[in-house]
Amino acid sequence: MDHSYYRDKISAYSDGALEHQERELIRRHLEECADCRRLLERLKHLSAVIEESSGLENEEYFEENKL
Repeated sequence: MDHSYYRDKISAYSDGALEHQERELIRRHLEECADCRRLLERLKHLSAVIEESSGLENEEYFEENKL
């Protein structure tokens, strides 16, 4: 299976930025795919590190730093 579609959407899924239908599609894929679950966990960890080290919420950090 080609996971590139799912990998491209996991960040948006983690951020809650997907529409309901696409969010459900990714959620179902994550139930079956350990590789994509690991990617999601790494993204969540990275977000937590950014938030912790900057003292800002993710959105505030990226807005302030124009990322």
